[in-house]
Amino acid sequence: MSFLNAEDALRRGDFEVAAVGFATYLAGSSDRTYRARAYYQLAQAQYGLHRYEETLEALNELEAQFPRDRWPQTAALRGDAQYALGHRTDAMLAWEEAWARGNDRDREVLRARLERTAGELSERELRDLGEMLTIPAVRLILESHSSSRTTGFDTRSVDPLKNGRSGERLEFEGAGRKPDEAKADEAPRAPSPETKVRGRVACLLPLTGPDKTYGRRALSGLRVAFADAPEALIVRDTGGDPTEALPLLEELAADPTIIAVIGPLRSSEAAALVPAADRLKIPLLLLSLRDGFTGRYALQVAITQRQQVRAILAHARQDLHLIRFAVFHPDNEYGRSFTSLFADEVQRQGGTVVGTQTYGVDQHTFATEAAALRAWQRHGDVQAVFIPDAATAATAVAAAVRHVVPNVVLLGSESWNDARAMAQAGAAVEGAIFADAFYAGSAVPSTARFVERFRTYAGHSPTVFEAQAFDAAMLVRRAMEAGAATRDAVVDGLRAMGPYEGAGRVRVADGGLERDLFLLRVRNGQIEEVRGATSG
Repeated sequence: MSFLNAEDALRRGDFEVAAVGFATYLAGSSDRTYRARAYYQLAQAQYGLHRYEETLEALNELEAQFPRDRWPQTAALRGDAQYALGHRTDAMLAWEEAWARGNDRDREVLRARLERTAGELSERELRDLGEMLTIPAVRLILESHSSSRTTGFDTRSVDPLKNGRSGERLEFEGAGRKPDEAKADEAPRAPSPETKVRGRVACLLPLTGPDKTYGRRALSGLRVAFADAPEALIVRDTGGDPTEALPLLEELAADPTIIAVIGPLRSSEAAALVPAADRLKIPLLLLSLRDGFTGRYALQVAITQRQQVRAILAHARQDLHLIRFAVFHPDNEYGRSFTSLFADEVQRQGGTVVGTQTYGVDQHTFATEAAALRAWQRHGDVQAVFIPDAATAATAVAAAVRHVVPNVVLLGSESWNDARAMAQAGAAVEGAIFADAFYAGSAVPSTARFVERFRTYAGHSPTVFEAQAFDAAMLVRRAMEAGAATRDAVVDGLRAMGPYEGAGRVRVADGGLERDLFLLRVRNGQIEEVRGATSG
């Protein structure tokens, strides 16, 4: 079947014939003239057949083969397919992306989808989207449908979209444009001359997959950093998969307009990308927590696990005069890595680990752990317990620990920086000590300025993911504004840079970058600073 026959079948609504025709054309032709259009129309045909997973597969292939093109239609159809699959949060995020790519007429059509879906969202979905949506007009649509529910939104700085219209149609009209007719997005756009950005910066983040919430938060921080030059930020989704991240980095490195890359979040991705960054000679600003990633072109911007351990133990030993510690940790790489670093640092600082106990990642009761603590207590006083785990799990372990030893000092990792979880845990975590790269309530002036800037842009408070990504972007911009016009000059500028103060404080250390951290404590159910933005 010819390409034109497949298009005719699509217009008639004969979706099965159209799908076969477009698939046949794509398999048998290497001509790129109509390839993007064929993939998009194949996705439309699959959608018409209610094959929504196949719709997404066709769109994924389209975007993989044409990574620089940012058509509003593809993002809108992705949202339609996600909605049909029952993934309302993913649908809203895809439609927001279409909103960002489209024109005023596109947005009028998208408004109907956004308004309809916003009214269907659960309170949990509203909270999640409140942390991920970044376009003020889209956030306002969400807020207008959640005014009777507590969502934590602040829309005082959001201007309403004055000329939006509502409608019930779900098929995307897109001003009548086909993907290959959207000429404005076919080539990389240079930054506008009034900004100080003279190159482009890319990010590699997990915008889909299990870590998508964290990746989207980091992207929000980058968007704030490039609010005056959004065309200078290139976004790529790794899905949290090292095998996806590596070819994406190679693709970015082949583009001479891209001067640096920010990401990834996962340590497994960082392990794959650090050697490649040196091979490709492209600056890579890492947002992962694991220590030991070194190279000329790879620089750590996030705080590491080792920094956290050193900071909380320095406080425990020097300020609280504690010497005997126990550890309960989840049976995963995060828990094992933290435990190993903690044991080494306790020994280095002259203390003793009297016992270590592993528990299951999905475990909910901790009678065995409580029994282990009682046994350790019989052989000597346990003064503090370290629990490196996410806040919801860690607080459950903490409650079991405090039931056995009510006055034991609790030590945690950066994942404890969760105000809601700490408040719900109450007395079980009173006095707990942990460290993080960011604290939104900090009195540090530069941090307070960032929090206000982010709230004005996004309408909600930032987390550590937004903060560290923002600082990474601003560090690159600072190097470029100082005159760095090549990738080597950016690396040299970053390695020779003086102290930087933004969401946090970053300084040169051991030939690279090191982020200062906040030492935090739980008091009366609230998180407060013990010490703000100091070296770990």
